[in-house]
Amino acid sequence: MWILHPLGAFSIVKSNYVSKDTLSVYAHDAECFCATCRAAEKYAVRARCEQDLKNLCELLELSADIIMETPNADYQFRIMVSSTLLVRLMGLLALDIDYTNFKNAVYERQGKSRHDLYLEIWTVLTDLDERNAVHASNPLRRLL
Repeated sequence: MWILHPLGAFSIVKSNYVSKDTLSVYAHDAECFCATCRAAEKYAVRARCEQDLKNLCELLELSADIIMETPNADYQFRIMVSSTLLVRLMGLLALDIDYTNFKNAVYERQGKSRHDLYLEIWTVLTDLDERNAVHASNPLRRLL
């Protein structure tokens, strides 16, 4: 799942990669090493920019020390989370919606460069609009 949020851009996938070194976030609490918590840690929240994950950690009130760098992977930065924490994360992202215009909120929180990247994505996604008889004729596509 891709998530574009004023805090950052994220990719969330189910992950079977769990090692002692990556057991950072647990379903019960940060000190829990029970089998249930270790088994529950199955989602990778990934980002191309470390700051995006730092923003997410701040929202979750977690230490940024849980961010792993994976320089040879498609997404250079990731955190591993349990299903319990993933549900909490999704709820917090939803509750963080305090804007009436998403792109303007991105501009205010992350600046023009990130706004312009999100605008490009928005523009490309207009091709999904079934009202466009010929997607290639979409005048917004000429902006790219």
